[in-house]
Amino acid sequence: MMNLEERIIRLENLVNALIDQINTEKKYTDADIKGTRQSVNEITPYKQTEKAYYGESEKVFYDSPLGNVSVFFSNYTGQYEVSRVDNRLIVSFDTLSAPTDITISIL
Repeated sequence: MMNLEERIIRLENLVNALIDQINTEKKYTDADIKGTRQSVNEITPYKQTEKAYYGESEKVFYDSPLGNVSVFFSNYTGQYEVSRVDNRLIVSFDTLSAPTDITISIL
């Protein structure tokens, strides 16, 4: 007959062995990793920045994906419009009096 201390030691050993087995069997396949990457890419917005110069009134972004578009200017606070022609996204704005970076974000 085992005493209480021996039983506890045996139970601890069984639990540790079970934990080790669970940890070694927890392997991710290439398909799991690919699926995770695809999921992350689906929620990561596409971003592109172009420099707009003095005197310009539009900037064209080529090969931009479809989706909800946000536009950010580094040095412009006026009105702007966004339009799409084929694979181009066109941001139109008042004629610039100073250069600015224009960043589009598409989700």
